[in-house]
Amino acid sequence: MIRVYAAFPLPTKRGELQSNRPNGAPTVPPVGGTFSPLRTVLGLDEHGYSSSVVERIVTATARFASFRDATYAVQMVGIEISESRVRRLAHEVGAELIEARDRKVVEHRRRQLEPRTAVVPEAVVVEVDGGRIRTRAAGAGPGVHGPRTRKTRSRAWPR
Repeated sequence: MIRVYAAFPLPTKRGELQSNRPNGAPTVPPVGGTFSPLRTVLGLDEHGYSSSVVERIVTATARFASFRDATYAVQMVGIEISESRVRRLAHEVGAELIEARDRKVVEHRRRQLEPRTAVVPEAVVVEVDGGRIRTRAAGAGPGVHGPRTRKTRSRAWPR
């Protein structure tokens, strides 16, 4: 183990390095910001906003006509954020939603989706009732020519 001892203040190219700790040891600011092991539990991502705050920002972006208006609305509720960050969050969440939608489409086509109901019924019947419709002569031009009432075709698809 190598130990380095230095007398403070320590001269550097940008000036003197001062200690900001009670024991006099030098520290440097963390490169990626402060890290909390509870970030995932609290729902914090790389943006530093909780999931509920991100939801508010994205909802405001969807409801308002511009990013500027959405930023103003978010700032009115006490969240300090810039317009560029609102735009970036909206685009990122939008891309995630598009990806989730496309993934569900593929799963649906492959019949891999779980049923949305708790109990799948044994039998299903779909019926379309017939009736009467008013028709007019084909190729007769604008207006009604040769009006008549016809029956519609009925279908039933039992399972």
